[in-house]
Amino acid sequence: MSPLRLHPLLRRPLIWALKLLWLLLVLGLIAAIGGVLLLAETDEVQRREEGVFFEEREGRIHTFDPGLARQSWEVEKPEGALRVFLFGGSQAFGSPYVHRDQLATSRLLRWLEVPNRGGIATWLEAYLQHLFPDRPVQVVNLAMPGTPISMVHQLVPGVLEAGSPDALLILSGNNEGAVFGAEDFLVGDEFDAFVSRTVEEYEQHLDAILAAAGAAEVPVWLLTVPTNLRDHVPTDRPLFDLPAALAEAEAGECERLEARIAGAGEDHATALFLRARCLDRSGSPAEALSFYERALEEDKVIQRARPALNRLLRQREGRPGVRVLDLEAHLRRVAPDGIPGDELFIDSCHLHLRGYRLLALRIARAFGEALGAPPERIAALPALEVEIFSEGQLSRLHTVKRLKWLRLKLLTTAGSVEWINRDRYLRNFEEASWDANDFSFALDRLEADLPDVREEALTAP
Repeated sequence: MSPLRLHPLLRRPLIWALKLLWLLLVLGLIAAIGGVLLLAETDEVQRREEGVFFEEREGRIHTFDPGLARQSWEVEKPEGALRVFLFGGSQAFGSPYVHRDQLATSRLLRWLEVPNRGGIATWLEAYLQHLFPDRPVQVVNLAMPGTPISMVHQLVPGVLEAGSPDALLILSGNNEGAVFGAEDFLVGDEFDAFVSRTVEEYEQHLDAILAAAGAAEVPVWLLTVPTNLRDHVPTDRPLFDLPAALAEAEAGECERLEARIAGAGEDHATALFLRARCLDRSGSPAEALSFYERALEEDKVIQRARPALNRLLRQREGRPGVRVLDLEAHLRRVAPDGIPGDELFIDSCHLHLRGYRLLALRIARAFGEALGAPPERIAALPALEVEIFSEGQLSRLHTVKRLKWLRLKLLTTAGSVEWINRDRYLRNFEEASWDANDFSFALDRLEADLPDVREEALTAP
């Protein structure tokens, strides 16, 4: 008997049907694995609500919360080791270069070998190891993106109990209070009351953290929060044609701009930014700075630290066991015209690789001076080259982030503040991520012993 043969007209549809069945089976398997991982992730979030973030396995303490990066440290601290813990939100975490590799989606995509380095912790660990070559050095990144200082307050007790820390670094302030959508703005007295409550809550958590660390005799380094003043467009009520107004500001056509935004009022964040931009482009950056600062104060979407929070941090200088390191003032000193912008930042608060490197360099210098590192090693830090990842790894990271931001841009209204800002994010990330070891624009300011003419304004109550 001859074998069963399919009619030629049936063979191709059957092959395609088998391929489709195979694809469905694969997708079903991926969905099933993802479901299991998501269930596990839900269980881990439940443990967060119970105040549990770490677990001990085989002589090491491990993070397991999906909001944290995968980190671990030895239960028995090596003799002479220097162990520092970094806390905060996504700026401290190192976004967009560092990602939450314990999320279910990250586990499924791990085969892409997308790098998970490049934030402050990466650079700082390399710098501290250079300063103290005879000591084991570890900088543990316990920052959690999208979270306020209350999350730091939850994390610190576990570290004080099981981390044997030599110091705590806290860089937090970009996520305080709720984030309002374009249709849900608070204005006037309601907005002012909201900001006041946010500042009060921040201060309560901050002082509780300092009290706990003080009781454990662990020093705390408070880091003021730098933001993108010059290029991030703040959000407020849509009262005028923003693309047209921005074009006038970029061209330095200030009279035409004023006519367009006249009805917005004196406390409209976007209008204040546009006035600043027009003065800036007209060659008056010093005058523009005050408008940039007012625009930050009035920004109705909470993406950047309020100036009041940085003032609270500075006021803690001099307390026993507390050191304040003014990163905001530092970036103002190295930025062109003293106004940080896209030469350092990708978006509202997340930095390029070289921006994170500049912050880590400032922290490492202060640590070196405080702990008695040889002066010649401190002086050599700016020239130290650190290999973060290969060009191929960075290309894969670019692909993932490009898809993310493109999707977000497509979901926003063309011409809106969000649309304009997200278009910048894409360009900034692609243009400025390849030169981590090149911050020559700032080197002359790094070494200059210049008076900080902004100090009085920055520290005023």
